[in-house]
Amino acid sequence: MWFELKKDLFSDSYLTDLRKLIDDLCYKSKYNFFIDIEQIENDLIFDQFYKENNEIIARFYEMFVTTNPKDIIIISNNDGDFNLSEAIIFIEEKFELILENDMNDGEFVNCLLKEFNEKSKKIIHFKENNWFKYQNAGGATGVINTIQQKINHFGNRKFLKCFVLVDSDLDYPQIENKKRKNLIDFCYNNNIPFHILHKREIENYLPLDIFNEINPTSLFVRTYIDRLDNNQRDFIDIENGINKSRKNLEKNKKEVFNFFSNLIENDFNNLRNGISSEFENFKRDYAKLFKKAKREGLLERTNNQINTKELEGILDKITAIL
Repeated sequence: MWFELKKDLFSDSYLTDLRKLIDDLCYKSKYNFFIDIEQIENDLIFDQFYKENNEIIARFYEMFVTTNPKDIIIISNNDGDFNLSEAIIFIEEKFELILENDMNDGEFVNCLLKEFNEKSKKIIHFKENNWFKYQNAGGATGVINTIQQKINHFGNRKFLKCFVLVDSDLDYPQIENKKRKNLIDFCYNNNIPFHILHKREIENYLPLDIFNEINPTSLFVRTYIDRLDNNQRDFIDIENGINKSRKNLEKNKKEVFNFFSNLIENDFNNLRNGISSEFENFKRDYAKLFKKAKREGLLERTNNQINTKELEGILDKITAIL
């Protein structure tokens, strides 16, 4: 993310706020910013800045001219994306990764940051400096309300700094996710970046070797590993199971039945109740298993998808807007 500070800001009357903004931008290289030094008539104003900040200004000037970045955010009291006061507020706001459950889903994200560290450097830098937080939405249905409260607080959406990451909640592959239509429409209408996971839930991304460790003798675990293919593992409800007999599933959920139609009656029985009974608190304790997950296992769980780079792509999307 690049900011450009326009020449109208470089007035003695704005000095206090201008110094504050530049200090915030420079602190631990939080954001890239460009000042067209050649256009600043009041060049003596640079004497009012810290020497270290002037060195950063010069370095970013050279970087900007060399790389010619796109999608620049303009700061100007005349005609910009933010005026000076607004820019200070925006820079100080933490970036929020909005999750259905910040603690449990956060374990999954922490795993991605650790195992795809070459994609995570900027995110980790923001986390380490307390500029980045996981925001709890209280389930997928709470995401819109969480964001709307933020919009209402500021009176507009221009101060939003967030990314939405939620489960697909699908029980079989579908081209259009109707369960998330309201959320998708809301994000598009409010220019909010988001990602709907390919698989049913975050739980479905757990590598098979770690899944097997839950209980190697469990009928659910054995059937999940030995009888389901990768696509079926993507959409089964791991916590609660299929929750229907083969006959009832065929009668009441024809599309889901067709997706699992290769399974015999005994398989359906083994998968019927999920594995929640293996945990004191399923959501909390299952999520902790991602601490054991390795890059190779995560990639193996996504190599059946059309987008085999989904996990790295999530990190790329977030990094692009920091």
